[in-house]
Amino acid sequence: MLQFIITIIILGFAILIHELGHLLAALLTGVKVERFSLGFGPMVIRKKIKDIDFGIGPIPFGGYVKIKGKDGIFSHPPRSRFPILFSGPLFNILTAPIVIIGIFIIFGLKVTPTRKVIVGDGPALRAGIETGDEIISINGQKVDYWDEISELLLREDVKRITFRHQGVIKTTVLTGDSLGIEPLIAPVIGTVQKEGPADQAGIKDGDIIRSIDGKKIERWDEMAKIIQGRPGEKIGITVQRGDEIMELVVVPKRISLPDTSFGQIGVMARFKTVHPSILEAVGLGIDRFGQLLSFTSSFLLRLVIGRESIRNLGGPIAIAKVSGESYSWGTDTLLFFLAFILVNLGIINLLPIPILDGGSIILSVYESIRRRRVSKNFLLIWQQVGLSIFVLLAILVTFNDLTR
Repeated sequence: MLQFIITIIILGFAILIHELGHLLAALLTGVKVERFSLGFGPMVIRKKIKDIDFGIGPIPFGGYVKIKGKDGIFSHPPRSRFPILFSGPLFNILTAPIVIIGIFIIFGLKVTPTRKVIVGDGPALRAGIETGDEIISINGQKVDYWDEISELLLREDVKRITFRHQGVIKTTVLTGDSLGIEPLIAPVIGTVQKEGPADQAGIKDGDIIRSIDGKKIERWDEMAKIIQGRPGEKIGITVQRGDEIMELVVVPKRISLPDTSFGQIGVMARFKTVHPSILEAVGLGIDRFGQLLSFTSSFLLRLVIGRESIRNLGGPIAIAKVSGESYSWGTDTLLFFLAFILVNLGIINLLPIPILDGGSIILSVYESIRRRRVSKNFLLIWQQVGLSIFVLLAILVTFNDLTR
């Protein structure tokens, strides 16, 4: 029930922002609006304000702004339609960075509090850096945690790395992007997912994982590898809590993806929270938003050209599941998921599919070029095709959700 409520709130907010974009653009361009609805179906809550019916429908997965006119928005010339059609997706996309910036200002930035590294085969190993060594500075800039190390390694072409090896300070110079190093993270529990396998087994924040089924654990990646490889199996975990040693049993939950599956117990490594200034939060938010925008756009492009499986699409059931899991990790994680939904809703609505904003934009461009309206029969067929595509996609994503 809680999962359903969270899903309604997340989707409801994203839809509200989208429809507000349409509404404000219509009002600013002098186009009259008859109805503003969150949800589909007959309004269960209704209030009339300045000749506009505002209300909430019983089906929460959508919303609409009804433009005055016999054919709705198509009763108006294309030049009046463009700002209205673009504003819904634009409001979604522009709200996402505001949410992300707010997360960094309120909750801070979670960073990995280690300077020690795991070294694989690559330039770092050949330069004398070994697993367990500690990075002190890069190009003279002191580093305090892994996130700073990662950023500097990506940003700088030539890296003059000062590190501590077996108590001795050394310096080496490396070039290139792939150096073959990862953070060496201690097996200390930072966060336990509410009602996850670890929580049910009695694992707590701050516990130190000492062994799994008798095998000594010294690094987080060693623990993760064992857990990921044993979904659904009972695993004996020895943890240290203060001065007390405890023996616990946990069963990793199976996480199924289209091409693979793995175990997960619902824990995160210990992290440190850094509180950036407002300007730093803006920079971090814009950067994270750019990554999210790039990821979503590239996923859809790969899907269109056939390089991404259509089985990776998710619908309301998947959204509900992820919403619940995000909430169990904390409010900041849930808000990041909201930003993800905002970006996805904005970009998807710009796709050139009839019934979506993108389809209406394409049709309006076509009418602008021809300098005359399409026939009512064509408009009806166009909308029916769009509705058919929408229904087929809904069936597909629901099937994907149920078979995962």
